[in-house]
Amino acid sequence: MTNMKSTLTETLQAVATDEDVHVERLLAGARRTGVRYRRRHRMVVLGCTVLSCAMIAGGLAVVRPLWAGRPTTVSVAPANSPAPSATVPSSPAPSAMTAMPSLPLAPAASPALTAPDEVGRNPLLLHVWLATLPFPATNVQALNIGGQESLSIEGPGAADGSAPTFVVQAGRRAADLDPLSGTRHDVTVNGRAAVAAVNSRAVRPFVTVRWQPVTGLWAQVSGAMNQATAVAIAAEVRLDQVRRCAVPFRLPDAPANARISSCNITFADGQVLATVGVQVSGWTVGVGVMPGGVRNANEVLGGRPARVVEHSGDGGGRIMEIRVDRGDHFVDLTAEGAYNAAVVRSLAGGVVLSGGSDPADWPVSPLS
Repeated sequence: MTNMKSTLTETLQAVATDEDVHVERLLAGARRTGVRYRRRHRMVVLGCTVLSCAMIAGGLAVVRPLWAGRPTTVSVAPANSPAPSATVPSSPAPSAMTAMPSLPLAPAASPALTAPDEVGRNPLLLHVWLATLPFPATNVQALNIGGQESLSIEGPGAADGSAPTFVVQAGRRAADLDPLSGTRHDVTVNGRAAVAAVNSRAVRPFVTVRWQPVTGLWAQVSGAMNQATAVAIAAEVRLDQVRRCAVPFRLPDAPANARISSCNITFADGQVLATVGVQVSGWTVGVGVMPGGVRNANEVLGGRPARVVEHSGDGGGRIMEIRVDRGDHFVDLTAEGAYNAAVVRSLAGGVVLSGGSDPADWPVSPLS
């Protein structure tokens, strides 16, 4: 996982020339989750694009909001100059959230406490949330994929590079959650029986607390913390409301049989990173929007210059990557499996941005 994070960061820095977009910070949580779910769903793709590589697991595509980019200017000293005349400005420290971010509610949807069987069924709905944050968070990520819903919380980094991090998961079956590991202890969460698994083999103890908030629903909290902290965080898990997981674009050219297979929203450094995966028959396509231009265009899609590349993934399957120039940004697609190249091209040329910086203004579904 460490190697993957390093590789992605280096790639992002190499591609995002002339723009200090801070994608590496916004994708920190997405990278970790992508690695875990890639293993679970066996969808390994090493030759992916900058954005889709982080989220290709489960068909996630990264949507980088256009309002988040910030330009960077760099002055280079002439040869033989005794000293540089300017330095590269350092990135500002990520701002910390002291409360859970706001997402639009879905009042017509039934909450998990009364309809546990609905958890994980609709990728555009989020049933699990936290009442409070146990520490200021620089990254809050909500994810719905493969029958599981989860929250990943990350705090500010320490001097040694570590950061407090934990994950909340909810699913209809215990098998939907990450496995328990370590010595088990009986505990209670809000008066309900629970088990705490403590793995002491790591530098810091890793604790997982699992319980059933209601019959037919499993939940757990896991992270590098002590048992008391894990139980306290578990007590803050809320399942009494449903929130929307939305993205700021539409796909008017999607086939009639297309369906949303996953959704992710990440809040970091005052920005919102929304992600979605679309499944068409037996193949998956990730769609995203990112600041920047397109180099070496070799086709025209939707009347705009585009770069289209097809290659083999590490498992031998074909992968199609498309970037479509939209002026100050580009549409980014990655398809894998037995995809229809003509359909992928049509999707790439027809992406329509919709909504502003507030998720409440985003479409209920990119397929609507």
